[in-house]
Amino acid sequence: MQAYKTNKYGMPILEIVGVTPTNMTFSIAFVYMHEEKQSNYVWALDCLKSVMEGCMLSLIIVTGRETALMNAYAIIFPDAKGLLCRWHINNNIMKKCKSCWDVLSTSWTRLVNSETKEAYNKNLAQVEKITNTYPDAFVYLNKTWLTPHKEKFVSAWTDKFLNFGNHTTNRADSQHVKLKRYVETSGSDIAKSLKRIDDVVESQYTEYERSKEFGFVYENCGCQVRTSYGLPCAHEQTIFVKKVHCVPLHSVDRFWKKLDLLECKSLEDDNLDCAVEFSKEVTKLNHAVNNFSV
Repeated sequence: MQAYKTNKYGMPILEIVGVTPTNMTFSIAFVYMHEEKQSNYVWALDCLKSVMEGCMLSLIIVTGRETALMNAYAIIFPDAKGLLCRWHINNNIMKKCKSCWDVLSTSWTRLVNSETKEAYNKNLAQVEKITNTYPDAFVYLNKTWLTPHKEKFVSAWTDKFLNFGNHTTNRADSQHVKLKRYVETSGSDIAKSLKRIDDVVESQYTEYERSKEFGFVYENCGCQVRTSYGLPCAHEQTIFVKKVHCVPLHSVDRFWKKLDLLECKSLEDDNLDCAVEFSKEVTKLNHAVNNFSV
């Protein structure tokens, strides 16, 4: 979710996008608001939720560090996990810690990608050591990002729930670039903007996999792919390989098996059986082959 200004009245437009199981981005909603306040965001998201009856509600919501928006989605979508955009965090740090970013960037990236809390503490100590001669920088990192928000962008926390690899609002940003191409100018009136938004929506009509390691054991796995993507992790894949059979369908979260927005249940309730449909497709294929002539 991101808010932008694309009209001559200076009204913020909240653009909300989603991602399909085939890794495609699609626009969910465009909302013109009077102000970027919590009450406005609550109204916008409540309107969205009201038209999503029977659809799959958001599992995760990625935003910038905008308190009003974060508070609003916590009210309207209390079951969704909130994440902060890593790309925007890095940009803010680059600007704020310009004097030490060159020596800090690698260690900061390692900190953000920490897979365990133990690794996080170790990498945090390294960041603190590097910024020893830049005390203001570490205070900024710790006070603005790490202490209040690390659970929203550091892998040790975010990879403990399904996020399907989404850690930034870049999808929303790229969709906004597309919208601006349609709108042509930020001086457009509301009628023209709405027409261009409709054009964007109309245009929409027109796996992740971690490397297998033999001999991988559960203790060394971490299972991030299972918990964050809903896909078999390294040690599970090793088990399948050793048993010499394909990855069973039930080990893949239902999210990856659907191409609609209808509500779906997670892995533990997944009783999906595609044997009948698969048999039908095989029959069709055999019929087509038998009737093929040159």
